[in-house]
Amino acid sequence: MLPELKQAIIKHLPDYFSWDQDRQEQYRVNIPEQDYLKVEQFLLKALFDITVTDKDQMDEVKGDLTDVQSTKFNATLLPLQGIGENYFWLNEYFPESKTLLSFETLYDYDFQDHQFQQEAKEKDLKGYQKKAYRGSLYFIWARLMIKKQFYYARLTMASGYIYSKLDEYGQDYIKELIPHEYVQGKNHGVPDKEGFLWDYKPDAGGFERQLEELKYRFWDYTKNALERLEKEFDKVPLQQVLIFDEGNPSESQFIFSGSLSDIRNGVWVVISISRMVFGWDKAKHSPIREINFDRQSGLKWVSGSSSRNSAFLSLNSRHIPRVCRN
Repeated sequence: MLPELKQAIIKHLPDYFSWDQDRQEQYRVNIPEQDYLKVEQFLLKALFDITVTDKDQMDEVKGDLTDVQSTKFNATLLPLQGIGENYFWLNEYFPESKTLLSFETLYDYDFQDHQFQQEAKEKDLKGYQKKAYRGSLYFIWARLMIKKQFYYARLTMASGYIYSKLDEYGQDYIKELIPHEYVQGKNHGVPDKEGFLWDYKPDAGGFERQLEELKYRFWDYTKNALERLEKEFDKVPLQQVLIFDEGNPSESQFIFSGSLSDIRNGVWVVISISRMVFGWDKAKHSPIREINFDRQSGLKWVSGSSSRNSAFLSLNSRHIPRVCRN
């Protein structure tokens, strides 16, 4: 904990350091809005000499911070947000009366979110068929400390990560095949009962129908590819987590190989999140899946033997070119 945050807590939350760890964590995930605002005001003044008087101004000021300032501010504040020794904080919506501490494992959070999404789609989309749970994490944002260094993290299933890259490559290739751009339609910005109309249309130099057909075929193909990938990764016998960055050393991708359902009875082992680590039950398994936080390499396997790691890397690299060629 940086001295600026410690000073803010002593000033505005004087009893905090007299509490045990459990009470501190419960307070952090249920912190009153006014307490939180007071700490944020103190930190902005201490870190950047910025004075804020109310929440509206706070939101405006935080939106105007540079990337460097924002990262420094978020890193300083994290020990008053996250849980466990790594101060893990999930930047996601929680149902009313639920917090991160309501879920014993990552599986519990992900499965409940999957169920909620499927029930909503079944209700809103006529004829919708519920999808089986095979892991549904898709670039959800988190923050944490790794060896006392602040990181942004994005948690994603391996199937979803490959799908996202396939979609990225495919969209770029479609633009090469049929150059196009989106232009405003005549109704863009027109008020309606739900707000304002969004009206942009593709301009492909006369090839709009071909573009529409190509985009539909590509969408249909990637949808089927995602379903196939989800089924294949769900069969992976050893749950694995791949951690790497994509050029930004303070932002890491956490890629999960399986559905998480096989690890629902273990503690959350990834990231040493207090009682939570995704992975293995220490009483039953050897610790081959322990996270390796050596950041000297941009690509680190954190579970399984070296031969299994190579097989998983091979599986990833085999899927992407195969899908792109078809």
